[in-house]
Amino acid sequence: MKINRPFPFQKDFILLLIFISLFLVVFLFHGFFSGKEPGQDRDGGQGEESVRTAAVGEDAEEGPEVGKRAPDFQLPALSGGRIRLSDYRGKRVILNFWASWCGPCREEMPEMAEFYGKRRGRGVEILAVNMTFSERNRLAVEEFAREGGFTFPILLDEKEAAADLYRIITIPTTYFLNEEGIITGIRIGPLDKKILENFGEGGK
Repeated sequence: MKINRPFPFQKDFILLLIFISLFLVVFLFHGFFSGKEPGQDRDGGQGEESVRTAAVGEDAEEGPEVGKRAPDFQLPALSGGRIRLSDYRGKRVILNFWASWCGPCREEMPEMAEFYGKRRGRGVEILAVNMTFSERNRLAVEEFAREGGFTFPILLDEKEAAADLYRIITIPTTYFLNEEGIITGIRIGPLDKKILENFGEGGK
């Protein structure tokens, strides 16, 4: 009877493969249970250190990502005139993209209005960019704003210019900007009192 003898190093090779597999499993599980992706917090923002470093740079790259300078734009305001984002340098800005037909957008608006009433004139501004190109008509925006009694600036993105600039896919989407116009946080989904107050107190 012919007996197939094992390759001389077969056992050692198998043990090595087992060791490597266990190491990879431990490494992947550690990353999974830490709740973070590399360079990113669970809320979608970058790590504290990377954000702080980017935020102090005078020559920060422009783009709709955390740590970059918010792309500038100018849009007509519902109340009249035109508003440019860069005119708000020196203030912390909540840049919110929304539409009147969006349920979560309608839910967050009262919280934003309450926050704005308390924080207005204290170095924090809200700019609510309406996705006017997706609305039934401008009248729908006017009626919703009037019924809600909103006093923060509402900007009309009639040609999808700002939405394209910020690559908006889901609404509501909110960008948090520091005094230098650097994006320090991004929220996809409705805002609530806790998020707003955290930003008002100096958080991201």
